[in-house]
Amino acid sequence: MERLLKVSLVISLLGILVLTYLSLNTEPKLSSISNLSSENINQEVKILGQITKIKDFDSFSVLYIKEKDSQADSTIQGIVDSANFTINSSKEYYFIGQISEYNKTLQINIEKITQL
Repeated sequence: MERLLKVSLVISLLGILVLTYLSLNTEPKLSSISNLSSENINQEVKILGQITKIKDFDSFSVLYIKEKDSQADSTIQGIVDSANFTINSSKEYYFIGQISEYNKTLQINIEKITQL
């Protein structure tokens, strides 16, 4: 009986470690800016786009992100906590973050930026 308890404990701990690893290392699938709507609020998304403009404030920056080859008006504002990054406006980046709404406009609270 004691052996069964030890095996169960080890399997439970391994399961918890695997779930923790997966939650930290999985990314959401790629979304199009033009397909985002108020239904996506509080969801984590991954978008691909170019930065067209940056506004720096004391504790955060606002990035204006546009899809490169989109026919629709596909721009979104991205909020980044600090401005300690170097951006090339001619390059495309992946942005991962949570969708929120500010002044009836969708924005993405960026957690991670990766160059394409």
